[in-house]
Amino acid sequence: MRKRWKAKLAVLRAIPAIVLAAGTVPFGMQPASAAAEKFPTFVQHAVPSLTSGTADIAGTAFVDQDGEFHWMYSVSNYEQADNGGSWIKYNTSTDLGKLNTNWGTPVTYNSYWNRPGTINYKIDETNGIPTPYQDDHNDGIGIWVDPDTGYWYSLTNDEYQFNPFATGNPTNNQRIATGVHNNRVLSMYSTDKGKTWNLIGQVATSPWNDSDEAVTASGFPGKTWSYGVAGTRFFVDNVNGYLYVLYNNHINWKTGYSNVLTYFHLARSPISAKMAEGSWDVWYNGTWTRSALKGYAGWIGSPMGAGSDHNLTVNYTPETDDLRLTGIGMDNSSLDIGYMKVPSSGDFTFKDPAGSTYTANTVSGTITGPSGSVPSVTYSDPALDATVTVYVESGAVWIKQENNATGYVTSIKVSAGNPIFKDTVTERLFVPVNTQYENAFSYNVYSGKYRSVGYDGYVYETDDLGKPDTFSLVGKLPATVGSYMSQIDSGSLTNQQVSGYSFRAISDLSGKQISYSLPEPDAGHAYYSSYNPPKDNDGTDISPLSSYTVSIGGS
Repeated sequence: MRKRWKAKLAVLRAIPAIVLAAGTVPFGMQPASAAAEKFPTFVQHAVPSLTSGTADIAGTAFVDQDGEFHWMYSVSNYEQADNGGSWIKYNTSTDLGKLNTNWGTPVTYNSYWNRPGTINYKIDETNGIPTPYQDDHNDGIGIWVDPDTGYWYSLTNDEYQFNPFATGNPTNNQRIATGVHNNRVLSMYSTDKGKTWNLIGQVATSPWNDSDEAVTASGFPGKTWSYGVAGTRFFVDNVNGYLYVLYNNHINWKTGYSNVLTYFHLARSPISAKMAEGSWDVWYNGTWTRSALKGYAGWIGSPMGAGSDHNLTVNYTPETDDLRLTGIGMDNSSLDIGYMKVPSSGDFTFKDPAGSTYTANTVSGTITGPSGSVPSVTYSDPALDATVTVYVESGAVWIKQENNATGYVTSIKVSAGNPIFKDTVTERLFVPVNTQYENAFSYNVYSGKYRSVGYDGYVYETDDLGKPDTFSLVGKLPATVGSYMSQIDSGSLTNQQVSGYSFRAISDLSGKQISYSLPEPDAGHAYYSSYNPPKDNDGTDISPLSSYTVSIGGS
């Protein structure tokens, strides 16, 4: 890791949702209890770590029209001069087995923010894309190769408008040094295999930016703010003709990255649109009818926990700092969930379904109920279809939320200055869940479903990526590789965003790799990935006893 990266990573780690350990999730969450799990654990296979090719955003594996395998990785540094520390690189190899060792000679594209001719330089003047301070830092992620032209198309994670609440007119370098910034997703293309790039336009932006895509003090007059949309992941669905982008929104305490709520969205654009600005729609309340530009997007990924099939709508009003999660509970009751910042005294209260009130103190590590001090409180919440336990461990107060259907567990360690969520009417507690946290998608040919693997250490599948609320839990990973994760097939690196009975996860931050294969489910496992035989043109299972004619491209 380059020394310059550390400043950037220190800022990223201030966002509690960045996770690095298996089964660990935001705010110090603990892994699930194996005794209650109703899904199998995948089998892990050791793979040598990458010896090069690491960066600070998820890497991209793809095969060009010439049949060569490429690995794209990117760094957008906060250095004060153009010293070569900001770049996009592409390693090329015809020997696909070299993914573990020698990557070959890379092509490097200098992406320093103040370098003329790059995708970062004064993009308002060169591309008509609004940028308040002309300080854009773009990381490339994901590649689609246009079969007609051979051009490479990519998304970028654009960090811009650094230190938006600064006073005193600081220089751009002074702003950038803080590491605090606005964020959005852009698109770009290359006609020369990544040697140069051209911006296309904006893909997704925050609904709370002003008309110039800026964060302003007047737009966020309270104690909270949204730093835009980030955490970008890209997937090409060639079967259904769409490009997908997964991204998040962070609601934070001003003026930094201390987090109130993180939640994830999915947007898509027809492949035929070639990533054009305005062609991307977000999933919201069961439809793809809202633009990703300033669009209020839906929260995908079972925010009530894997196993829940109900969603929540995020309602955020920056002027008053009001943040509410509304929806219909698993018992068809109305949910209106708000938050509170735990005060320095450490006290917060909650109720159980019987209406009894309890007070937990995160400073003293105590819980007090109607009959006095208690070590823990456990109740089943019908609205969440989950068992909630508030308990004290090693002097700290924890909240554990376990989905009754699957055994999926989310736990948070509560402390002063951090938020807790509870229903405004019942005052029962709620722990937000992100099952699609910066997940990597692939098409699993073994099951005939779309596979999703993420930071929470679990594996999900759905029949239709066009219905992203339908992801189902199918297993757990024994260990994860860490941040900036990509997923590729472990059988053939030529497969683009395709996996099967086995797959490989790669952390582009550390270079750690792990291959996983499907486990045999036990009798008690209700959720797992099962084999779906390939079909012929009539929908009949292909048989080794029959002969077939394979037609490609109509020939």
